[in-house]
Amino acid sequence: MKTATSGLINYLGIIGYEGTPQPYVCDLFTFTLASGTVFRWTDRYDKITFGGNLFTLPHSTLGGISRTQISSGVAFEVDSIVVALDADPSLQLNGMPILAQVIFGAFDGAAVRVERLIMQTLGDTSLGSVILFVGTVSDVKINRTTAEFTVKSKVEELAVMAPRNLYSPGCRWTLFDDGCGLSASAFLVTGTVSAGSNAQQLNTSLTQAGPLAPPSAAPTLSTQ
Repeated sequence: MKTATSGLINYLGIIGYEGTPQPYVCDLFTFTLASGTVFRWTDRYDKITFGGNLFTLPHSTLGGISRTQISSGVAFEVDSIVVALDADPSLQLNGMPILAQVIFGAFDGAAVRVERLIMQTLGDTSLGSVILFVGTVSDVKINRTTAEFTVKSKVEELAVMAPRNLYSPGCRWTLFDDGCGLSASAFLVTGTVSAGSNAQQLNTSLTQAGPLAPPSAAPTLSTQ
């Protein structure tokens, strides 16, 4: 849901009237990687300080950062946008250019927030921002200079199969081997077979309960 401060709402209501100067508008992009590293970029050529954080252009000469159009609807569905990043080789992560890190999966599953910042004068962020989109990187395409991130909305996280009963494949280890981790001696029980045993019944000294309780009396057959 998109929200705005009362000051921004009032300001938007007077834009267009005679004598009202045109506002300065830009998008703010916040990428939070799974490692905890945070990148903050803007599509303006001016550095923007907002909420105590500095947003910069990721590339000084190329297109920087941009996004596809964001659509809004009343249906409960998964929306997505594409964020294109033109990163300068000097922009690095862990000593490696950002685009190289994208190839190695550093941005997989990253959280992305896109905000629209409207300023009455350049640098005046007192009106606040409007959060346009919040989602997670689900796919990445990359070429020599650009990475394109497909970002799906948080609604996608609700598309989780949750059956009442969960069935999974059996253990791939052999019972009591190194991978199993169970000790055979911990389950060892000894006993002796006593007299009266036959092919159908074994009489033993074992006292441990079995999986099924024995019948209290032998079944009887009746003839008509």
